[in-house]
Amino acid sequence: MADIADYIQALSIGTDASGITGKPADGFVAGGFAAFVQAITGKPPAIQQLPDRKARVVLSQEQVVIMRKWLDSQFWSVMKKSDSSLTLGMGPVIVPWALKYLIPAALLFVVAGWLGHWYLTR
Repeated sequence: MADIADYIQALSIGTDASGITGKPADGFVAGGFAAFVQAITGKPPAIQQLPDRKARVVLSQEQVVIMRKWLDSQFWSVMKKSDSSLTLGMGPVIVPWALKYLIPAALLFVVAGWLGHWYLTR
């Protein structure tokens, strides 16, 4: 089991982000994201200072590869049926979200394609 001391370096990224941007909320987000990445990859990401009091949390190439593999494994583990005794009731969350965003976006692409086809064939 991980100890909070293992994540001090990741949490210091939050302090750095807050110092760069001047916004405490940015520090919380950066620190949480850095701890999340460190929990998956084993190493914390880096922070980069940008112009105009902005900051960016940057992953190394190795971390990018590990995070992609992790996302792939999470996606496929959600898609396949498991014999787990615990079920997460995400249906009431995912279905309305899809109705709100994904379906209108898909319809927008269909209409845009139809209008583009009509305009180009005139």
